[in-house]
Amino acid sequence: MELEDVLKAIAEGENERVEFKEDFTKDIGKEICALANAEGGYILIGVDDKGVIKGYRTSRLKDKISSYLISITPLPKVKFFDFTIKNKKILVIKVEKSKETCTIGNTAWIRIGTSKRALTLQEIISRGVERVLLTIDKSPTLVEEKEIDWEALRFFSERRVERGLRPATKTTLKKLGTIVKRNGKDVLTFAGVLCFVKTPQHYYPFTSVRIKIGEDWYRVEGTVFELVEKTMDILFERLARRKLVVKAKRIEGLPYPSKAVREALVNALVHRNYAIESEVFVYAEENKIRISNPGSFPEGTSPEDPKPLPRNPLLYELMFQAGYVEREGQGIKMMREECEAAGIKMNYMLKPNWTELIFEIPEELGKRGGLIINLLKETSMSASELASYLKVSRVAVLKELKVLLEKGIVGKKGKGRSTKYFLKRKI
Repeated sequence: MELEDVLKAIAEGENERVEFKEDFTKDIGKEICALANAEGGYILIGVDDKGVIKGYRTSRLKDKISSYLISITPLPKVKFFDFTIKNKKILVIKVEKSKETCTIGNTAWIRIGTSKRALTLQEIISRGVERVLLTIDKSPTLVEEKEIDWEALRFFSERRVERGLRPATKTTLKKLGTIVKRNGKDVLTFAGVLCFVKTPQHYYPFTSVRIKIGEDWYRVEGTVFELVEKTMDILFERLARRKLVVKAKRIEGLPYPSKAVREALVNALVHRNYAIESEVFVYAEENKIRISNPGSFPEGTSPEDPKPLPRNPLLYELMFQAGYVEREGQGIKMMREECEAAGIKMNYMLKPNWTELIFEIPEELGKRGGLIINLLKETSMSASELASYLKVSRVAVLKELKVLLEKGIVGKKGKGRSTKYFLKRKI
């Protein structure tokens, strides 16, 4: 760590990874423990809460800190850095994120924002589950194979055929490991319940999807295939203005790249941690959609370096055969390309035990601009046609199109009212 890094941290103030302390305090062990259990970070001793450099006064400071460090189990990785700024001594403690849950005095602490708190027992259990890639989807349940919904099996079979595979039967499900023996009876595994029971939520309530649009909440139930389709239908119904037919082609528009949103939803359902009994949440806000699911990225993979490492391999296989996921693990790349082409921001927010993916419409683009982009992905349209769909004036549409033209997202051909607009950065 360099001096300029310290000055930058002081200027930016305390946050979830930076803690200021004017001098040594007896809760230093808890602070280190809390950072190690979160994302790691830095403790600056000799700087007060307002970011004023005071310089620490405690003698043998490192020895005193070390005496608290040995009380933390397991011992986190810690480094000390000494600095002198305007003749005032600053000690920086760098704390690395721990792969295991650290405790001090039999209590596990975690840093949330600029403060710390003790982890609950349930949180500790969940963190333990997150450290191990458990294949819960292969676990046998108490649900007998007679509970299979034949409509769900028929849907799966038809999608398999579209993949070039043979139609699915009970024998197929047994070979896949979806039906197994338990106490002499044929029962479904957890993945089998999710895919082939009419309402899996009767057995596992936490497998539903919760949607919040404005002040309205929706709870979506059904097979994992239906969760995808029903959720997308609700988003189209509430966020798209209406269906439009142009040149005998029916167009449905979302203000976000629908292909990317759908992929994000599929990922949330396929790769979530089903050991954490919480639902998948979809929040549609004024200028963004947030999709949150229980579970972080498995060890060895990340949004920046995605690898085909499924947390639920059997569920992944069933969803692949049904055409919802691909082998290559290129979903994140596709979503980024779709969002870039549409001028939409896409960001992951990784939290302890949670993954959140955010699609955000830039302020200058606006919700209406997002709708225009997605409409133009299907076909070129005139300003009048767009205005008819959006139920606004042609002048308002031309104003939006001007921004999109300046950004190079949209192009145009023709003159006057016969001018047609098209998506320039089509993938």
